[in-house]
Amino acid sequence: MPKRNLPPNVYLQSYLQKAGIRFAVNIVDTVCRKGLGLSFFIIFIIFTLLCLLKFTGHGSVFPNGRFLILISATSLYLIYYILRLTYYSHKARVLKADRKAIACEAYAIVILDDMKSIYPWKIRKSAVLYKESGSMRPRFFTGAVRYGFKQHYHKNQVARVFIDRKNQNLYTVDDIHAHQTVSKKILGARLAINNMDRSSFKIKSEDKDFL
Repeated sequence: MPKRNLPPNVYLQSYLQKAGIRFAVNIVDTVCRKGLGLSFFIIFIIFTLLCLLKFTGHGSVFPNGRFLILISATSLYLIYYILRLTYYSHKARVLKADRKAIACEAYAIVILDDMKSIYPWKIRKSAVLYKESGSMRPRFFTGAVRYGFKQHYHKNQVARVFIDRKNQNLYTVDDIHAHQTVSKKILGARLAINNMDRSSFKIKSEDKDFL
């Protein structure tokens, strides 16, 4: 799909790859932000119904051992889902404990068209793309992946990226804290300027009174 058909600052991943911009999708923040998603609750409801059938003696409605297969598959899925969420949540906390963060700034919104999807591009998965600051050969990172391209995106918004030193494809982005820090700095600078203006006004008034 041509870039001109997309909103400003929105790019296809395939388009960026042709331009030489490559990155690993942020799986840590994606899993943490999703939490216990819709698929988890659907499987949990199915698992609960199967358990009710078992305890009420109606498990025989599934012949040839299919009941055992179904309840085993749903329980394994739930266990895997919880363990996966727990692992990445712990991983994010460990990574953010590292003081050597990479300074980045928001670059664009990228639509992950390389991921196979039956959905049209407007509701496909996307993420905010961050560019490493102060580097001649900058690295690129993404925020958490979500459906659609309506991301919490601010051009040149600064962020901190914490990468796994052993596996650099695993990382977490601290964009909220960084944005708040910048906002406070801007507010502090404005207050300082206002105080300077008031001080200069007082000095000028005193000079006039003296004359």
